[in-house]
Amino acid sequence: MVPWMTAAVVVALLCLAGCQSSQGPSKRPTAKRQNLAAEANPPDSFDAGAGKPPTAATMYSLARILAAQGNTNRRIGVLRNLIQSYPDCAPAYNALAEAYLSIDRADEAISALTAGVTRHPKDPILLNNLGMAYFLDGDYQSALANFDRASDVQPDEPTYRSNKAAALGMLGRVSESAELYRKDLRQSEVHENIDVLLRARRASAQQQQQAKQPTTAPSRVQ
Repeated sequence: MVPWMTAAVVVALLCLAGCQSSQGPSKRPTAKRQNLAAEANPPDSFDAGAGKPPTAATMYSLARILAAQGNTNRRIGVLRNLIQSYPDCAPAYNALAEAYLSIDRADEAISALTAGVTRHPKDPILLNNLGMAYFLDGDYQSALANFDRASDVQPDEPTYRSNKAAALGMLGRVSESAELYRKDLRQSEVHENIDVLLRARRASAQQQQQAKQPTTAPSRVQ
C-alpha cells in the first residue's frame, strides 16, 4: 500500500491488519476516485425466505462478495448499513476503511476507524489499522500514537512493533526505530529497513517542498 516499500520492509506495513484477521491483504489505494452516489441499501433478498432483516454475518458476507467483484460503491453502502444496524461489529469498520482506502479516500477511512475505536477502545486491530490509515495519509505522529496504543494492548505482537518502528523512522527518530526493529529482525534487515525509511523520508520532504513552490513564475511589475 505504500509505493516506496520494498520486500525488505516488514510485511505488516503492506496490509491492513484488521483485514489480516478477517479480510486478507488489502489493496493498494489507487488515484482513481469512484462516484459513490450509487451507494445502495443491501438487496431485499437478504434472509427474505425467513421474513427477517439481514443478519450481521449475511451483510458482511455480501460485502466480501462485492469486494471480490470490485463493486466498491455497493460494498461501501452495505458496510455502512451494517455498521448502522450492528454498531458493535468491529470487522465492519476495518472492511469499510479498506474499501475507502482502495479508492484513495484516506479521510473517510480514518473516520470509519475512529468510529470503530470509539466503540472498541481496546481493540488492537482497529487501533493498528487507524495508525496505518494515518501512516498512508502522511500523518506519522498520529500513526505512531495509534501503533503505540495497539502495542500497549498486545505487547507481544510484532506487527504493531514493526509499524511503530516505521512511524518512528518517518519522524526521523532513527535510533528508536532501529531499537524496535532489532526485537524481531536480524541486524542486516534492520539496516535495510532504516535505509528504506530514510530514503522515503527524504522523498516525502522533497515532495512537500515542491508542493510549496509556485506553479507559475511571478509576473513582473511594469
